[in-house]
Amino acid sequence: MAHLAGRLTADESLLNVPLNLFQALLNVPANEIHALDTLSRSLFFSGPWFVGSPTNIWGEDPGDLGHFESVIQLLVPFPELSGAGHEGDFFYPGLGQQLSMLANVEIPVHPSCASLDCLPAIPTSPITGFT
Repeated sequence: MAHLAGRLTADESLLNVPLNLFQALLNVPANEIHALDTLSRSLFFSGPWFVGSPTNIWGEDPGDLGHFESVIQLLVPFPELSGAGHEGDFFYPGLGQQLSMLANVEIPVHPSCASLDCLPAIPTSPITGFT
């Protein structure tokens, strides 16, 4: 029996694929809860994306890292792909980290822009519905 257990846990065995897939699918609800926890902590500490404040600057600021990572964790509930558990680690090649690095490059914050001094201080009406 010990020989069979060792054989089923061997890294090179194709017999592990169905078991690992089954375990990954069973862990989806727990991974979604972790993603919601990451998103709630990110929104609590930096505020929503579309409201300018001293903790939320227009563009991709350091507080948005958790926003991007948690959205990817919700869409891809597999930690090895989404990068869950490695929040803030740019050297881990998860999809959340890659999206955050792409946003850092494509949506930069102007260095002289304070959070409430740059336009738009309030998002435009197509975003919020306010006129």
